[in-house]
Amino acid sequence: MVTEIKNKNWFRRHWILTIIIIFIIMGGIGAIFSEEEIISTTNNQEQAKIYSIGEKIIIDKIDYSVDSVFTSSALGSLYNVEEAKGVFVIISLTVKNNGNGDMSLSTTDFSLIDSQGRNYNPDISASIYLSMMNFNPFTFERLGAGLQTSGELVFDVPINDTGLVLEITGEGFFADSVQVDLEI
Repeated sequence: MVTEIKNKNWFRRHWILTIIIIFIIMGGIGAIFSEEEIISTTNNQEQAKIYSIGEKIIIDKIDYSVDSVFTSSALGSLYNVEEAKGVFVIISLTVKNNGNGDMSLSTTDFSLIDSQGRNYNPDISASIYLSMMNFNPFTFERLGAGLQTSGELVFDVPINDTGLVLEITGEGFFADSVQVDLEI
């Protein structure tokens, strides 16, 4: 009986150790692959281009261009005025649909990011006051194939906010996004 135990394979005699060794080897292989993935992700982030005002941006089959940026402490007409809680950043942009079908253009496609990484969404109520000043604020609209539109987005941000970039997300859930340095 003693000779039978000695003739068995080492891995079969020490099956618990064998399982532990297999897990250690698998963990080492997994760590190597995840490290390569982290390096690859970091390289992709470094290569992401940040666009400038006036530069043509193409996401899928849609052209975007930030035409100008200005700030204001209030919006509206003589009798209807909306005061900013901080300062309004008004962004004029042009969008052209180069696709074969209609597209949806919405304020949810745009956000403002400051140097601290804080996100700001367009201020829809301030857009109403902007329209009183003969501007064309973006809200939600359909844009037909081959057509172009221009309009403004309004954001209310803290007064001393710096390093503002506009993030534009293409149409759809898995669309790419790009950033435009607003130079404010």
